[in-house]
Amino acid sequence: AAKKSLQFIQTHLTYADGSLAVRYRDGEQIGEGFLDDYAYLSWALLSLYENTFQLTYLQQAEKITQLMCQKFADEINGGFFFNEKDNHALIYHPKEWYDGALPCGNSVAALILVKLAHLTGKNQWQQWADKQLQAAANQQTSPLGRSFYLVALMQRLYPTQELVAVIDDHDIIPLKQYLSSKFRPQLNVLIKTANNSQTLAHLAPFTADFKRNGYYLCQNQTCRQPIFTLDELAKVLF
Repeated sequence: AAKKSLQFIQTHLTYADGSLAVRYRDGEQIGEGFLDDYAYLSWALLSLYENTFQLTYLQQAEKITQLMCQKFADEINGGFFFNEKDNHALIYHPKEWYDGALPCGNSVAALILVKLAHLTGKNQWQQWADKQLQAAANQQTSPLGRSFYLVALMQRLYPTQELVAVIDDHDIIPLKQYLSSKFRPQLNVLIKTANNSQTLAHLAPFTADFKRNGYYLCQNQTCRQPIFTLDELAKVLF
């Protein structure tokens, strides 16, 4: 169902330049997407990646997030406007910070920026994430309305681990089964195989140095020597 929904969005609700429409009917795309459309789609793509480890989802999440930053970022005061900042037909560009029944676009944006920073190791995403978290922290609103922002903040303030698994294709399923046995919100996983190594090196350049099969566990941008069994890995994971 998730793949079909994503395919529909990409086929019918995405313009040629990758930007999002708000409506599709009778073969016609109409309107320009809002912040929430971009943030939620990127969040969905990252969730699909974390469940399948298919790099195409991580690639698409990065592209959508790049567009989100280009179209909605408030370069002066931080945060993201709800509608496109270059839409001069509008006299008001609101910026929402309240997490209600659904989290606001700014809170979701904070989470995806932090996750992209952890997964890719790219400094540009770390800078965006820190700027977004700081902008959110400056808002004088009740903590009760900031629940999703606090999830993003937890990902930044508490220690995380990045696992680069350099393995053969037949080892992917056992690893996925092992990882699914326990909830580890502070663990970010990348799987490197012979088939995806070049794509992964572009997405997460720090993985290019890992050539020998094994599990490379990193923390604070420092990686351990490779571990070779899941039993050994279990001893050092949070």
